[in-house]
Amino acid sequence: MPRPQSVLVQNRLGIGHHGRDATICTGGRALFRGRHFDQEIVVLNVRWYVTYKLSYRDLVAMMGERGIDVAHTTILRWVQHYTPEFQKRWNRFTRTVGGSWRMDETYVRVKGQWTYLYRVYIAPWTSRARPWISTSAGSAM
Repeated sequence: MPRPQSVLVQNRLGIGHHGRDATICTGGRALFRGRHFDQEIVVLNVRWYVTYKLSYRDLVAMMGERGIDVAHTTILRWVQHYTPEFQKRWNRFTRTVGGSWRMDETYVRVKGQWTYLYRVYIAPWTSRARPWISTSAGSAM
């Protein structure tokens, strides 16, 4: 009996889902060309391994309960092969929530006049420092 086609809901990543099963939409089918297992099974195993704290043998047991015979080394290869691609697709849509920065303040003498020197360090801490000078403590902000 042929397997019925599932209705696919696409999202911005090119990864869609039908119920709880994740699949790669038609744009990502080239990624799975020549694979023995269906792309839904591959994506499901990689997603479960990355998302939850499951071992490869736990995933083999879970797939066995669903009537799918797969070796733990196969899942290991899937995780090694597909995780960087999934991460690359995900990173296209992520952005930093808030920048990390630190400020340093000191009182120095410039041309005979005492002034405040402020330095802002933006992560990574050693790469960029933005100094500015102010004659009063509140005017630099």
